[in-house]
Amino acid sequence: MHLALVVEDPASTKGPDTQANNLLKSLDTCTDTVDEITVICKDGASPDYRSSNISTADVLDSHQPFASLKRVFECCRTVDLVHVFAANWRIVLAIMGLSRTPVLLGTSTTFRALPHRIAVRLYRPNAVFASVEPFETAISEMGYRRDRTFFIPNGIDTDIFSPPGQKKREEIRRILGDRHELSLAENIIIWVNHLNDHKRPLLALQAFQQFRQQRDDVSLLMIGDGPQRAAVEEMAENISDAHCLGFIDHDAVHDYYRVADLNLVTSRSEGISNVVYEGMACGLPALTATAFDQVGTGEHGRYLSPSASKEMITSGMAEILQRREELGRQARDHVVRHHGLETFADRYEQLYQWCLGRGSKPKFDETWKADTINRIQRS
Repeated sequence: MHLALVVEDPASTKGPDTQANNLLKSLDTCTDTVDEITVICKDGASPDYRSSNISTADVLDSHQPFASLKRVFECCRTVDLVHVFAANWRIVLAIMGLSRTPVLLGTSTTFRALPHRIAVRLYRPNAVFASVEPFETAISEMGYRRDRTFFIPNGIDTDIFSPPGQKKREEIRRILGDRHELSLAENIIIWVNHLNDHKRPLLALQAFQQFRQQRDDVSLLMIGDGPQRAAVEEMAENISDAHCLGFIDHDAVHDYYRVADLNLVTSRSEGISNVVYEGMACGLPALTATAFDQVGTGEHGRYLSPSASKEMITSGMAEILQRREELGRQARDHVVRHHGLETFADRYEQLYQWCLGRGSKPKFDETWKADTINRIQRS
């Protein structure tokens, strides 16, 4: 199969933080179905791209928009399937309206744009989503057909995100401590997210402050940047063993997961949190106020609720640290079995074959999708 993958920009296929990169890697190493991939992106000037890849030359801003679109359509005529992984609505509308090649539509950065809605209702495309909220919106508001809409959660590179041995863990702790000039306590709680009101970093600090008053063997490392950074830094300075490290490149974040003992997520809501899955892949149990589907019923973490108080979070911290080794092993096992790149590729392979009329309809998401649709209908 010759696949065209439409991504928003070249950076979408570089680095372990991007799902486009994980998809390319998984299709390349885990399946024989896709034997050629052409990437269609906004800017093909990057040296990371093969000459066969095609640029849309930023359609509206380019001096040659029609030439750029012509190249896209020429590509679409020579491939077996077009997977629009992420693109602006103009590209989505053009490809669905003018290409006769089967199209699989993924979430777009302009998912709610009116032209996108019109295109969906006109062409009724096959679609795949990786996050809960866009899937629910697609079904309840956007007019996507339930029998043509699928859910494939993000894939995690479990080689990059993996637990270290004890000796390696101690070495990483020493390196990170020296890097940030910190003396780390025996148990490390990590918080990785955008520093804004929705993610509630101040609630995390309040809960840790209360927890730190109960025991002195814990440190809190907060990683991220955003509008609340100054407030977070000011509050952290007044709490023993609480540290705001600021922004850290995703390429380096896995080392922080690997030395931590608890992954704290205080967001009011999340679609599918890569932070949770990446931590779990490193053997790190999560305490989360959202994303119930990701931590299950206590097998590899603990779910609180979006309205969780600092007292509830403090209690959850104590519970998870008491079972840290057991929960960490189960967390790693869960991600490897259900979200590793091999499983990720297998699900897409089934979906691609079905889109081309070569296989039966995939059933990997049937139970989850039925439960989600029932919840939408009840609300």
